[in-house]
Amino acid sequence: MGFSPDNQVAALHRKYIDAQRQQVFPIGLHGENLKAFTVNGSGFVSEWSPEGNSMIYSVYHEDTDYMPSMYVTKGSTSELGDIKISLNVATWPEKCTFSGESTLYCAVPQGLPRGAGMYPEIAQEYPDNFYHIDLESGTKTLIASPIGDSASYSANGLSVSDDGSFLYFIDQNTGLLQSIRLK
Repeated sequence: MGFSPDNQVAALHRKYIDAQRQQVFPIGLHGENLKAFTVNGSGFVSEWSPEGNSMIYSVYHEDTDYMPSMYVTKGSTSELGDIKISLNVATWPEKCTFSGESTLYCAVPQGLPRGAGMYPEIAQEYPDNFYHIDLESGTKTLIASPIGDSASYSANGLSVSDDGSFLYFIDQNTGLLQSIRLK
């Protein structure tokens, strides 16, 4: 994870509290230690929204059969980690992209086995469903699902066109650029 968009956070350091919890320490641009927060789970991976108003992250935990669980939290340094809301999708931040500050598109692998959160590379073996997630209302909408053997994709590198009409992604199985019409 890189710098926060507001250039307040240069890095995130994490330290295990126990086998099921981590403490995340934001480190300021000039080395200052900002307010830490705790996440329930292991394997913390995160991504900032374009303007830094929020951060999405995934963790895996015994209670979720070690599947990746996505959350969103406020992105400002004074509120980072105070409120953590589950997005109810089993995927990782690198399989998602923001469209503005409050819209998220995610590729969610179908039928991941128990323990997949520990091995993100396993997701390539499972076809993705594509979801639109409104971060303000919490609404999750299925926008595309593969049909048949030849139409299954394992997406990565998601991005939305400037006019918001297409979702682009790289199919990890073929290396080809694919798209989904959004409007």
